[in-house]
Amino acid sequence: SSETVNATHSDYTVVTMDESLIKVINQGGGIYELVPQNKLGLTSVAVIYRDDVTDRSNTFVLPVRVYYRETNSGSTDRDGDDPHILADPIVAAGKNDTVSLLTIGELYTWGEGSYGQLGNRQSYTDTVVVDEVAVPVPTMVRAPYHVNSGSDPVLANVTFTDVAAGDDFTIALDTTGRVWAWGGNAYGQLGRGSVSELETVPQQVQYYELGNSCLLGEKEYVLSTIDANENQVQHTVRDRIIAIAANGHYAMALGKYGHLYVWGDNRQHQLGIVSNDTFLATATEVAKGTSPGDGITANMSNVVMMAAGRDTAYSLMANGT
Repeated sequence: SSETVNATHSDYTVVTMDESLIKVINQGGGIYELVPQNKLGLTSVAVIYRDDVTDRSNTFVLPVRVYYRETNSGSTDRDGDDPHILADPIVAAGKNDTVSLLTIGELYTWGEGSYGQLGNRQSYTDTVVVDEVAVPVPTMVRAPYHVNSGSDPVLANVTFTDVAAGDDFTIALDTTGRVWAWGGNAYGQLGRGSVSELETVPQQVQYYELGNSCLLGEKEYVLSTIDANENQVQHTVRDRIIAIAANGHYAMALGKYGHLYVWGDNRQHQLGIVSNDTFLATATEVAKGTSPGDGITANMSNVVMMAAGRDTAYSLMANGT
């Protein structure tokens, strides 16, 4: 959906760095609309203005990422034109393994997989013989674990749109906004509600907080909006997941409405939760602490980007903090 940039300064201009990704429309009255085009990815929008004090031109740059497109029916339309393109191609590197996502929503893995992070019940990558030499080759996350396989009703007709890799586990985001995980689980990084040595079968990450339990990506919020008659209207929305990140033994997920979710290892307090627990085996929201919020919950909101460092997590909010 489109977003707006508002400013009270009269002498400024908003431009996009990639018009094939984001188009800027001047609505007048100090309002610029950012309209996603038929493409996914990351770009920047620059705001150019003249400083009243120094009388010099200044510029600040805002990162903008188009995660997905949504049709009127609520389903994802990854590119708007070509039904065969479901995702941006992505390559993610774990500690000793690599996973790649194709535009058709299929996953391929290669490297070391003793914790099940390859998703194919193999400890190492398949090889083919070329000139009498065994050469490792990427292998599809395959049946009954291949997400497009009809052999498992849980995984049938599921395709991925994003992927991330930790030290010994893999997480992936599907087209419905839910998160799957497999691999090592000693710190609850698979989000299944318990710890274990490893899990080779992809399963969905669970969410739990204050007695509220559901699949991550299915939590509901009540939003208030103003209709055409300036009446306040409340409606319930599902906070589908639009982006994921992983590092070490923990993972992060960003919801459509700006909420940030975390799970896994917390020995360095990288989850940002109000708890001394050394790990979380289900996803929960990050507490906002002293950062700005929506005034409704004690958790972070209006998050637009995130990143997972080795033992430190980062987030960027809509107001630039």
